[in-house]
Amino acid sequence: MDVIKITGLKLFGFHGVNDYEKAEGQNFYADIELFCDLTEAKRSDSLDATVSYSEVIKLVKERFNDEKYDLIERAAEHLCAVVMESFPLVDTIRLTLHKPDAPVSAEFADISVTVEKTR
Repeated sequence: MDVIKITGLKLFGFHGVNDYEKAEGQNFYADIELFCDLTEAKRSDSLDATVSYSEVIKLVKERFNDEKYDLIERAAEHLCAVVMESFPLVDTIRLTLHKPDAPVSAEFADISVTVEKTR
């Protein structure tokens, strides 16, 4: 199985349990791994035979704020479903959604959740 990776995609969203998170928003970052058979793309060198990472990025950015979710788990699941629905060549998606400015009274580098979805 081949993998297309998108790392550190910056997203701005209105997700969180607190009202101010839904009102003011904050930065999130997504790491996306797309597991698919790229045999034909490697042979043909044709964009039509692969999953366009440009189109995946565009879709994720457009659909990140379809709703305001309390949990990043739900936001990550939504993005996985949207990508799987739009790109039939993707067999499995693993998406890590980072919330580096999560309102937690502790020093930390990052908080994230990873969701994996397979056909």
